Amino acid sequence: METTATTALRRGLGGFLRAHRERLAPADVGLPSTSRRRTSGLRREEVAALSGVSVAWYTWLEQGRVDTSRQVLDAVARALRLDDTAHHHALTLAGFAPRPGSPATSAATHPGSPDTSAATHPEASNASAARHPGGPDTSAARHPGSPNASAATHPEASNASAATHPENPDTSAPAHLHDAGTAIGTTPSPTLRTLLDSWPDSPALLLGPALDILAWNRAYADLWPDPAGLPEERRNLLLLLVGDEPYQRLLPGWEPVAMDLYRHFRTRADRLPTDVTFQRLTGRLASARPDLAHWWACRSVGDFAPRTVGITPRDGTPPRAYDMTLLLTPHPPDTAILVQTPTKQQTPTA
Repeated sequence: METTATTALRRGLGGFLRAHRERLAPADVGLPSTSRRRTSGLRREEVAALSGVSVAWYTWLEQGRVDTSRQVLDAVARALRLDDTAHHHALTLAGFAPRPGSPATSAATHPGSPDTSAATHPEASNASAARHPGGPDTSAARHPGSPNASAATHPEASNASAATHPENPDTSAPAHLHDAGTAIGTTPSPTLRTLLDSWPDSPALLLGPALDILAWNRAYADLWPDPAGLPEERRNLLLLLVGDEPYQRLLPGWEPVAMDLYRHFRTRADRLPTDVTFQRLTGRLASARPDLAHWWACRSVGDFAPRTVGITPRDGTPPRAYDMTLLLTPHPPDTAILVQTPTKQQTPTA
């Protein structure tokens, strides 16, 4: 039986593929360009031809009306020139990437392994499949509640995992570490609190899946505005970066940081399309910065790239350089630690 979540994931995959199709020019895939083109990007029939599927089938795929095989999705990804991150995201939306903690033995984690799913998905063979849209739906088996394999793409997460198991964990929470009380029910563990507090000179935040600020250390409150002074509903890093002037004064180069965080957010939001936490933040971002509508409409996804940033302290002292890194934590799922380490580098990259 098809679920609402499965339907939403299919539509999300279709929208993701359509957005990438519209960004490609014919020349990008070796096709001649004509003056008669009335649509942006490639036509559906062009992507279908490049992928080896029927136009009807590819149209239904973009409309979220059909399931697909790993073999066909790989072909579509090649036709759309998806990079590794976008390709993996498409596979995750289609249910081919493993959940966190599951054995990484599926075809999704072994691109070179033979694909046996094509035998059960005749859309890959020829246009005749387009005449049989009513076949059995096996998507529910491939769409468990929360498919997410992002931790596998972050080797730095293994360091965070080890750090969350200190020999003598401190079970008492320091006064400056706070629970943001997010709607998804993520509560910082004592070991993560202890980890944050072990960095006296490196500002650090514990972030939820939707980038809600769940906890922070003293170094963060000394450099940035203390989240304790904000209402809980305002404790969201992305919302603060795009809509809070004190944050933008501290980080003059906030735009590339915010855009990269938004791609990180989109990766997770697309995988949980019915989650109200993600939906709520998307609406708040659009309301806070309608002038950034082109950002919010962007379907790009990706992992946050480490960078060096320049931060202007509130006390008026010269800007300081910090290495900014996002570490994924294995527990709770989809949480992350944003740590800023002082560096002697003089020219920030963001």
